Amino acid sequence: MGKKFKISFLLTFLLTLIVSIGAYTSTASAATNSQSEAISHEVLVELNNLRSQNGESKVTGVYPLANLAQNRADYLSNIGRLDEHAGYDYKQGAPYTAVAGENIGYWYNSAISDPKVIAKHIIANLYDDTGIANFGHRKNMLNPYFQHVGIGVSINPITNYIYYAQDFGTTSAELGNNYDAAVAYANYTKQDGLSSQYPTKYDQNATVSTTKSEIFPGATKINSVVSTQGLTRLYDAPTNGKLSNRGLAPNTDWYTDQVYVDSAGNHWYRVSTSEWAMINNASIRNI
Repeated sequence: MGKKFKISFLLTFLLTLIVSIGAYTSTASAATNSQSEAISHEVLVELNNLRSQNGESKVTGVYPLANLAQNRADYLSNIGRLDEHAGYDYKQGAPYTAVAGENIGYWYNSAISDPKVIAKHIIANLYDDTGIANFGHRKNMLNPYFQHVGIGVSINPITNYIYYAQDFGTTSAELGNNYDAAVAYANYTKQDGLSSQYPTKYDQNATVSTTKSEIFPGATKINSVVSTQGLTRLYDAPTNGKLSNRGLAPNTDWYTDQVYVDSAGNHWYRVSTSEWAMINNASIRNI
């Protein structure tokens, strides 16, 4: 089966850096709608595999970006084409808007249905960026200043094309004093070719497992969305963690990848790289 490629590259600066990179299409994998969540999960796993191989910290899923990405993927699937980012609004990923960017594309191959294999093809195609002079998609996935991501996957029921979106973001607090460096990297994404300053590699057969240091001692790994019941304060760790000046709004949904139950039976959910929320009797949905 022949391959088609299409790419667009958009770069925008706002009060802080906003990076919007690339639409990409190629041949890809047919799958049923029930596979969408499984594919989304595996794309995140493989994205972090790529980042780990290149010495970059893993990006964590957060609900605002996941919601943005899923809405984007559903929209693209409904119209049956890419929109060159016309429908992308980084503000919908708040508060992860200090540095933000998007990759979108579609993929189809009727012979492949394994979500892990599909994810590897998607990441490999974005990494290879065949015919893309600036390698924008590769640079986007390996951006050192992205800390979070949302992955959306939607399967067009007529064509079986898999439409996907990767929406990246970082908060102003997380970006800190790295604004100038983030701008420099954004300028690099516009340049043709690759630089030895940012060496890259990707081995699809290599896997990077989660290390013990990334799991809070005593916590359990999950892949869920948790809902707040009221204004919920954030801490940098469960139990005796330091109180943050940030909180979660009442009746909002947040992606969580770890849960910790303390000695008093309180349930703590990790909702960002270094922020935990105590939510008891929570409404939680596995994804």
